[in-house]
This record gives sequence, structure tokens and C-alpha cells, in this order.
Amino acid sequence: MEKDKYITLLETILKNANRFKDSAAVILKSLPTENDYRNLSSAQFLLYCAMEECGKFLIVKDLYPKKIDSSSLRSNGFYRHEPKINRVLRNFEIDTKELNIENIKKKRELFKIILKYRSKSLYVDYSDVDGVIDVEEDRHLIEVCNVVKFVILLCQDKFNRFKINPLL
Repeated sequence: MEKDKYITLLETILKNANRFKDSAAVILKSLPTENDYRNLSSAQFLLYCAMEECGKFLIVKDLYPKKIDSSSLRSNGFYRHEPKINRVLRNFEIDTKELNIENIKKKRELFKIILKYRSKSLYVDYSDVDGVIDVEEDRHLIEVCNVVKFVILLCQDKFNRFKINPLL
């Protein structure tokens, strides 16, 4: 696949990640009170989706200059949830070496919370009938939104560098 097609695909994935993040931020800002949890599950899920889009971005970027198709994407985890999140975690840890250890520990904890959001936010499971929303974790949503913004900025930086030299 030629560089221009990679750039178009990467740009589209980043736009989608930003749309998910921005929609979650609007929901979080619109909550009238701290005790109003009606729309939090939607914000949770959107934040998780934004993080997965960042994982997709990293998978595609790392495949350059190979020709990509649905088979190569499948074998690299593009269509599965955990490989995308794991790719973000690995890249996040590499890109944040210069941050102090306390910030890294805090962000790792928030990543763990993000991982729980997918299953807890929209789906009711027979083994967890207490409800969809875990109110104790929801107090972290603003922080999670900030982590997602940070990860998207890291991806944007990688995208800008890719446009200059895709082999770096």
C-alpha cells in the first residue's frame, strides 16, 4: 500500500478517535449533578472506543510499508479488542519514559479502569446483574477522558512524524 493510502487511513482513524472522545466529553459536561448517572455508560463506552481507535492507528502505522488487507489486519489484532488496547498500553509506556513514576502509575490505573469499561458500560452480563454502571469507578471518568486525550495526542504526534518519514 502506498504512503498516501496509509496517511488517509491513519488520518481517518484519528478523526474517529477524536469524535468518540469529543462525544464523551460533551456527555460528561452535560451531567447536571454528581448523582446523575443516566448517561455515564455512554461516556464510558465512547472513551473505550476512542482508546481502541488509537490501538487501530498504532497497528496500521506499524504495518507500513507492507500491503494491508483484511487478512493482515486480522492477524495483527485490528478486529479484536484486547490487542488494540494492549498496543496502546505498550506504546504509552514507551512514549512516557520521561514522565515521573507517579504519573505513570496513576495513568496505568486509569488504563485498567478503561479496560473494564467496555463490558461494564453497555452490556449486562448474567454473572454481573448488579447493573451496568459501577458508580465507584465512574468518579474517574474525567481523568480517563484526559488520558484518552493524551493518548490521541501521542498518536497525532506519531502521525505527524509518519507523514515526514514513515519508516521512523
